[in-house]
Amino acid sequence: MVEPRHDSHAETGKAYDSELDLRSIVGFTVGVLVVTLFAVAVMWWMSTSFKRQEEATDRAPSPIPEARLDSILPGPRLQSTSPRDMDELRARDREVLTTYGWVDPSQGVARIPVDRAIQLMLERDKRKGP
Repeated sequence: MVEPRHDSHAETGKAYDSELDLRSIVGFTVGVLVVTLFAVAVMWWMSTSFKRQEEATDRAPSPIPEARLDSILPGPRLQSTSPRDMDELRARDREVLTTYGWVDPSQGVARIPVDRAIQLMLERDKRKGP
Protein backbone atom coordinates (compact mmCIF):
# COMPACT_ATOMS: atom_id res chain seq x y z
CA MET A 1 0.00 0.00 0.00
CA VAL A 2 1.22 3.47 -0.92
CA GLU A 3 1.37 6.00 1.81
CA PRO A 4 -0.06 9.43 1.07
CA ARG A 5 2.47 12.15 0.54
CA HIS A 6 2.45 14.94 3.11
CA ASP A 7 4.38 17.93 1.86
CA SER A 8 3.95 20.90 4.05
CA HIS A 9 5.87 24.11 4.28
CA ALA A 10 6.90 23.32 7.81
CA GLU A 11 8.42 19.94 6.84
CA THR A 12 10.43 21.18 3.84
CA GLY A 13 11.43 24.50 5.30
CA LYS A 14 10.49 26.34 2.08
CA ALA A 15 8.12 29.31 2.12
CA TYR A 16 6.79 28.64 -1.40
CA ASP A 17 5.42 25.76 -3.44
CA SER A 18 8.22 23.51 -4.64
CA GLU A 19 6.53 22.81 -7.97
CA LEU A 20 6.91 26.46 -9.06
CA ASP A 21 10.25 27.45 -10.51
CA LEU A 22 10.74 31.07 -9.56
CA ARG A 23 13.82 31.46 -11.75
CA SER A 24 11.84 30.43 -14.88
CA ILE A 25 8.97 32.80 -14.06
CA VAL A 26 11.32 35.75 -13.55
CA GLY A 27 13.28 34.84 -16.68
CA PHE A 28 10.10 34.62 -18.77
CA THR A 29 8.89 37.97 -17.41
CA VAL A 30 12.20 39.64 -18.18
CA GLY A 31 12.18 38.09 -21.67
CA VAL A 32 8.69 39.41 -22.40
CA LEU A 33 9.71 42.89 -21.22
CA VAL A 34 12.85 42.84 -23.38
CA VAL A 35 10.91 41.75 -26.49
CA THR A 36 8.22 44.37 -25.83
CA LEU A 37 10.78 47.15 -25.40
CA PHE A 38 12.56 46.03 -28.57
CA ALA A 39 9.26 46.09 -30.51
CA VAL A 40 8.46 49.57 -29.19
CA ALA A 41 11.93 50.81 -30.19
CA VAL A 42 11.57 49.37 -33.71
CA MET A 43 8.11 50.92 -34.14
CA TRP A 44 9.41 54.32 -32.93
CA TRP A 45 12.34 54.12 -35.36
CA MET A 46 10.02 53.18 -38.26
CA SER A 47 7.61 55.98 -37.39
CA THR A 48 10.31 58.65 -37.34
CA SER A 49 11.95 57.40 -40.55
CA PHE A 50 8.61 57.29 -42.42
CA LYS A 51 7.81 60.80 -41.19
CA ARG A 52 11.19 62.08 -42.42
CA GLN A 53 10.60 60.43 -45.82
CA GLU A 54 7.15 61.99 -46.12
CA GLU A 55 8.41 65.43 -45.15
CA ALA A 56 11.22 65.15 -47.71
CA THR A 57 8.74 64.53 -50.55
CA ASP A 58 6.28 67.28 -49.51
CA ARG A 59 6.17 70.41 -51.63
CA ALA A 60 7.22 73.68 -50.07
CA PRO A 61 4.30 75.90 -49.08
CA SER A 62 3.39 78.76 -51.38
CA PRO A 63 4.96 82.12 -50.54
CA ILE A 64 1.61 83.79 -51.25
CA PRO A 65 -0.41 83.92 -48.01
CA GLU A 66 -3.77 83.67 -49.81
CA ALA A 67 -2.73 80.43 -51.49
CA ARG A 68 -2.16 78.77 -48.12
CA LEU A 69 -5.73 79.43 -46.98
CA ASP A 70 -8.28 76.66 -47.34
CA SER A 71 -10.88 77.61 -49.91
CA ILE A 72 -13.46 75.29 -48.35
CA LEU A 73 -14.64 76.09 -44.86
CA PRO A 74 -14.40 73.24 -42.36
CA GLY A 75 -17.37 71.47 -40.89
CA PRO A 76 -20.28 69.55 -42.29
CA ARG A 77 -22.02 71.21 -45.21
CA LEU A 78 -25.48 69.71 -44.88
CA GLN A 79 -28.61 70.81 -46.64
CA SER A 80 -30.98 72.40 -44.18
CA THR A 81 -34.04 71.88 -46.40
CA SER A 82 -33.18 68.74 -48.38
CA PRO A 83 -36.82 67.63 -49.07
CA ARG A 84 -37.63 71.05 -50.52
CA ASP A 85 -34.39 71.07 -52.53
CA MET A 86 -35.24 67.63 -53.94
CA ASP A 87 -38.76 68.79 -54.89
CA GLU A 88 -37.28 71.82 -56.67
CA LEU A 89 -34.81 69.63 -58.54
CA ARG A 90 -37.56 67.26 -59.65
CA ALA A 91 -39.73 70.19 -60.76
CA ARG A 92 -36.88 71.60 -62.88
CA ASP A 93 -36.23 68.17 -64.40
CA ARG A 94 -39.92 67.68 -65.11
CA GLU A 95 -40.08 71.09 -66.83
CA VAL A 96 -37.06 70.30 -69.00
CA LEU A 97 -38.48 66.91 -69.99
CA THR A 98 -42.04 68.08 -70.75
CA THR A 99 -41.67 71.53 -72.39
CA TYR A 100 -40.19 73.11 -75.48
CA GLY A 101 -37.25 75.46 -75.05
CA TRP A 102 -33.88 76.61 -76.29
CA VAL A 103 -30.72 74.82 -75.22
CA ASP A 104 -28.35 77.06 -77.22
CA PRO A 105 -30.11 79.72 -79.32
CA SER A 106 -26.89 80.88 -81.01
CA GLN A 107 -26.30 77.38 -82.39
CA GLY A 108 -29.98 76.76 -83.08
CA VAL A 109 -30.24 73.87 -80.58
CA ALA A 110 -33.65 73.40 -79.00
CA ARG A 111 -35.29 70.79 -76.81
CA ILE A 112 -38.63 69.10 -77.20
CA PRO A 113 -40.71 67.06 -74.74
CA VAL A 114 -39.69 63.43 -74.37
CA ASP A 115 -43.15 62.14 -75.36
CA ARG A 116 -43.05 64.15 -78.59
CA ALA A 117 -39.52 62.92 -79.35
CA ILE A 118 -40.67 59.31 -78.95
CA GLN A 119 -43.61 59.93 -81.32
CA LEU A 120 -41.30 61.49 -83.92
CA MET A 121 -38.89 58.57 -83.70
CA LEU A 122 -41.74 56.05 -84.15
CA GLU A 123 -43.07 57.97 -87.16
CA ARG A 124 -39.60 58.08 -88.71
CA ASP A 125 -39.19 54.34 -88.23
CA LYS A 126 -42.62 53.69 -89.84
CA ARG A 127 -41.64 55.76 -92.90
CA LYS A 128 -38.38 53.83 -93.34
CA GLY A 129 -40.25 50.56 -93.31
CA PRO A 130 -38.90 47.07 -92.72
